[in-house]
Amino acid sequence: MLFSENSDMQLDVKCSLVNKSFEYLRGIVNNIVTYSAIFLLVLQNLNRKSVDNLDLWLL
Repeated sequence: MLFSENSDMQLDVKCSLVNKSFEYLRGIVNNIVTYSAIFLLVLQNLNRKSVDNLDLWLL
């Protein structure tokens, strides 16, 4: 009986650790996606500004 309760507790701890690590990895992936999107928007904005400045310079 004691062995069964102990193994159930170990299983709960392992499942909890797996869930925590998946949450952690999901947070990392979300941060990477968010910062990549922000970086691409900034690059797009910089490209647009440089093209606008080039057009003004050519005029």
